[in-house]
Amino acid sequence: MDIFNEQLVTRKKSPVEKMYKYGIIALAAMLIFILLVFVTLPLVGRFYAFLMFIPLFGCLGVYFLAKKLYGALDIEFEYALTNGQFDVDKIVNRTDRTRLVSFDCADIEKFGKYTSDIKTDGYKTRILAANADSENLYYFTVKTTKTGNTILIIEPNEKMLEGIKLCIPRQIYFDVFGRN
Repeated sequence: MDIFNEQLVTRKKSPVEKMYKYGIIALAAMLIFILLVFVTLPLVGRFYAFLMFIPLFGCLGVYFLAKKLYGALDIEFEYALTNGQFDVDKIVNRTDRTRLVSFDCADIEKFGKYTSDIKTDGYKTRILAANADSENLYYFTVKTTKTGNTILIIEPNEKMLEGIKLCIPRQIYFDVFGRN
């Protein structure tokens, strides 16, 4: 039986991150204003007016840098479960995709509902691929060749959770969900 599930989880922004975004907009607007008014306008009508393109290129650079910094906080996580292979990707600004972890569900050592009393300090890699304030968090512990001893915290929906239940080792399933 083939199993294929995908889920996209959008990370919610904290108030500090929202203020950071507004600060980027304000700073970029001020820099562009300063470049246009105090650097470009005095060059208009002068002998060396051809130099006014340099601040205009500076304005373009400020705009594109601000756009990149503004979008850097738009983070999504994609979970993909394909026939027992579980992949987690981090997508920044809907353009940059990075593979965080990939493993076979048969290699899972622990799985269960995540609570704050679960210790995460004994692991080489800790990956939070979910909203930290969510109530529907689950965790995996797994050893991979790339990330070593890893704990992965995710926020699966019901369809993804059902697919995971079919792929995890039987003993872990019985420990977490019982024998029903």
